[in-house]
Amino acid sequence: MAIAEQDVRTFFNEYGQALGSRDAKAIAKHWGIPSLVVSDQGTVPVASSEEVEAFFSSSMQQYEGVAEARANIERVAELSENVVAAEIAWQHKDDQGRTRGGERGHYMLSRQNGRLSIVVYAPKTA
Repeated sequence: MAIAEQDVRTFFNEYGQALGSRDAKAIAKHWGIPSLVVSDQGTVPVASSEEVEAFFSSSMQQYEGVAEARANIERVAELSENVVAAEIAWQHKDDQGRTRGGERGHYMLSRQNGRLSIVVYAPKTA
């Protein structure tokens, strides 16, 4: 059975909660191992959950004042029965509900053993 768009929405809602709470361990649980981060700076293979945790722990200062990360799903494409690609526009809000910026990215999610996880991430820079 193909991955339902509602499952993708649920996944990104939960991932956004982990991001908003700055919980590196919860964030890492959403990443498949191995996975890839692809950007203009190159391709970075991710070989362990500890690498994901370390990355997010070290970059939390850039999200100072962000209390909520809301995923606006712009597009979902079914690539196979167990793989989807999603384009996400993240909206960051402070604890008063005011917008504090955001970012965009492309995600490839894979379903293994009944759960979705990020296997490829590419930030959208333009």
